Amino acid sequence: MGESMLSAEQYADLYKQKKYEYTVLIKEGQLVFERSDADADADGLSMLRTVVYEAGLLLKGKMCQFEDLLNRYFRPIEKDPQPVIINDLAGWWDLLELLFKKIDERILGAKEVIKKSRMDSNNNQEALNETRNSQHRRSITELNTESRAFNERIKQKIECAYKFLESLNGC
Repeated sequence: MGESMLSAEQYADLYKQKKYEYTVLIKEGQLVFERSDADADADGLSMLRTVVYEAGLLLKGKMCQFEDLLNRYFRPIEKDPQPVIINDLAGWWDLLELLFKKIDERILGAKEVIKKSRMDSNNNQEALNETRNSQHRRSITELNTESRAFNERIKQKIECAYKFLESLNGC
């Protein structure tokens, strides 16, 4: 902020750069919405959706007005009662920078919420997986114990059957 000594060409370059950044932000935001797990990232996605909406409004509102000022500066209208001067561009750019800063801060906040939500989700998933693995190990142990007990009962029955058969052969 406060870069009022820039030339009109520099303001035009900065404008083009920011316009491109925000256009990309909007497109990337839309992709995030399509690919995200809405339940896991609800708060972060809501914040991001708001930021993307605000960026769109900024592109269509104040940034379009700034573009019109640039056009009027570079192609002045003859007998314009209020021709655009470099101070007009500087003042408008200062205003835009405040809005850019606000949106950039919100983007960082949304990313942090999404990141935390995903970390929590991953931790919850890991805990759930560990619980499932523990239950699975316990089930296998129980099955092994039951299987050994079953095998022992079968062995006992086979031994009884042999003894019975031996007793019949002895008759």
